[in-house]
Amino acid sequence: MAANTVTITTLFDGTKRRVVHVDVKGVDGTQESGTVIYDYSADTLAGPDKTKYTIQQLWASIDGTASADIDFDGATPWTAMGLTQYGPARNLDFRGFGGIPNKATTPTGDVTLTTVNLGANDHVHFILDLAKV
Repeated sequence: MAANTVTITTLFDGTKRRVVHVDVKGVDGTQESGTVIYDYSADTLAGPDKTKYTIQQLWASIDGTASADIDFDGATPWTAMGLTQYGPARNLDFRGFGGIPNKATTPTGDVTLTTVNLGANDHVHFILDLAKV
């Protein structure tokens, strides 16, 4: 079986923020499980406290029948956001209440993606705005 095509592009990286574009194209019906979309340990501009990172905004679109979870990784990961098919791309803005915090137990600082029902030719696209505190 062929693997899905997962492309992660950093659009902005600074000491206070990272913005990544994630594009997942389903190839053969296999699912992504815990795919790292932000690697805290590889971020040379990462802040000192990985537990204080928050998701500030999310622009998302899903083409097909898939759904996806965006999780903060840890000993017990914590699902920050569940994405389902809902038509045109939309912006979800969490800045008004300080963003979605990392509630994983013993957090690694990583943000991961898991898909469900990702079929051939389905697409999961999103841009994630992550605040580094």
